[in-house]
Amino acid sequence: MGQQFLPAGPAQDSTTSLGQFSIVVNPTLFPASDFVGNSYYDAATNILTSPLLYDPNTTINRSATTTVGSAGYNAGLPVYGGNVVTPGSLTYPAGYTPPANEDAVLTQINSFNLSGTPFGAPGWAATAGAATTVAGTPNSSGQVTSNATGANIGNPSNDFPATSFFDVFVNISALSLPGMLINTTPLIVENTAITSFPPVVIYTHDNSTAVPVYFAPGSGALSGDEFGVITLAGHGAGYTSSDGAAGQISDNGPTAFEDSYNDDLGYDPDVAGDPSTGTTPDLMPLPAADASWSDYVPSVPEPSTLSLLAVGMVAGGLRNRGRRKASEAQTV
Repeated sequence: MGQQFLPAGPAQDSTTSLGQFSIVVNPTLFPASDFVGNSYYDAATNILTSPLLYDPNTTINRSATTTVGSAGYNAGLPVYGGNVVTPGSLTYPAGYTPPANEDAVLTQINSFNLSGTPFGAPGWAATAGAATTVAGTPNSSGQVTSNATGANIGNPSNDFPATSFFDVFVNISALSLPGMLINTTPLIVENTAITSFPPVVIYTHDNSTAVPVYFAPGSGALSGDEFGVITLAGHGAGYTSSDGAAGQISDNGPTAFEDSYNDDLGYDPDVAGDPSTGTTPDLMPLPAADASWSDYVPSVPEPSTLSLLAVGMVAGGLRNRGRRKASEAQTV
């Protein structure tokens, strides 16, 4: 607490991380009958949830320290590796504006590659940065801004604790889905009290709209179709793949992580409707598959205290281009 942004940037921070994501599936594109026998799918809520995922080498690039509102800050700064991040290119969490004159660091995800393989669940993955394979996936950039107040504003010895957020673009592989999933609207995540580089924290979503996921180019007839809406839930930076000694639960191990994730599944979504439809959803049951699904938000789980590189999920704006009839559905 009350420490400088060190080690000084430009620098690259390396850490481990755990993650798990859930997708509310478009029932007109993939009806429940497609998921018969799939233990990851909940027919009652229409949600496909990944197994626990792990990345042994999550890397984040950051810039030198600057000051909010300064000429250097406004022009943007290079992060480790040379990419320039500008504040004007960022989508900020709802209701948040970095305070003037605060010390700040611009950031970019160099790579994360969350995989189910170490937990015996190959075929599941969520990647960002250099680990993505879909051409044209945008960079995932962000900012860290000191929370200092009063006379401490701009004093390097009071840089931490700080607020950190990222705009995240991911590639997702989900079991035997016939293609990669991508998002074109950033997944906005935030933690308001990081105390170190790299942090050992769980970021909470702070996004105010639905974030759909689409089949990437190369997915055949499904390319461009909206599979559903996603929360990349419970991604904990600094979390490890082992609890440690037998009979013990590590504060940053998989048991503690999944306990937190499961505890938060009962929270209702608090985000707005799909921006493409302008709907303002109420908490309602899913309609029939042939109804206007974009007018509803199902009563689905959303972690309110979890999620690095994640946002809350809502249903909205799902479209079926008619390229795939239910009778042609592939079992996933």
